[in-house]
This record gives sequence, C-alpha cells and structure tokens, in this order.
Amino acid sequence: GYSPEELLDKNFSELIYEEDLEKTIRIFHLTIQDGGSQQKNQFRLKRKTGEFINLDTTTIPIIVDGQIVGMYGIAKDITEQIRNEEMVQHLAYHDYLTGLPNRNMLNALLTNGAITIENLAVLFIDLDRFKIVNDT
Repeated sequence: GYSPEELLDKNFSELIYEEDLEKTIRIFHLTIQDGGSQQKNQFRLKRKTGEFINLDTTTIPIIVDGQIVGMYGIAKDITEQIRNEEMVQHLAYHDYLTGLPNRNMLNALLTNGAITIENLAVLFIDLDRFKIVNDT
C-alpha cells in the first residue's frame, strides 16, 4: 500500500512486525556475514492500512570480487496459505456447525496430557431422531 517515495524514507525495521524483527535481523546478518549464505525466513510485514501480510523470504548475498557487498531478497506473500492452514486446523478440532471442540480435540488433549483422567467428566446424550432437527 506504500508508494515508492514513501518507502524510500522508511527503515525496513519500521515495516516488520515487532515480534518478528529480532529473528529477521538475525537472518539478514547471517546472509552477509563472513562467507554469507542464502537464508530462508518467514515474517509479517505491516501494510499501510495497519494490517499484516505473511511473507516467505529468501535472502541471498551479493558477492563481487569475493567480497559481500550487499544482499537481495525474494519474497512471496503467503497470507492466504496461512489462513487456509489455520482454517483446516480449526476444522480438524472443532464441529463445523457449532464451532465447539470435537472428539479429535478431546483425544489430542488427553494424548498430550493437557487433561488428566482425575479431572475429566464426559457427558454423552443420545437424542432420538436428532438428524431431523439437525437437518432442519
């Protein structure tokens, strides 16, 4: 959402989501330090509207006469992909109609120890002809 002129006056750190800044700077340093190497990273970038986009990036050192003189980067917007993954994850552990946690969520919580048998109560209700109500 920024014009090229607006970006010329900004430091890249102003555009990176604060929680991702330290990791991103570390990746930049790894790219240009002695011997430099290509680095991959994912971080969030602030749009002019205040929203964030998720980027998958590769930074590559620019080497001239055996010396690293800078770096360039390739970035791909993966915001939609991350939203889709989050939706699939949510649907795997929640009922589609009600949004309530489902049996998969219960099994996951029991498996990773988040719930122990001592503090577990399960209520099972069987309603005759509930499919008719549900379909309605």
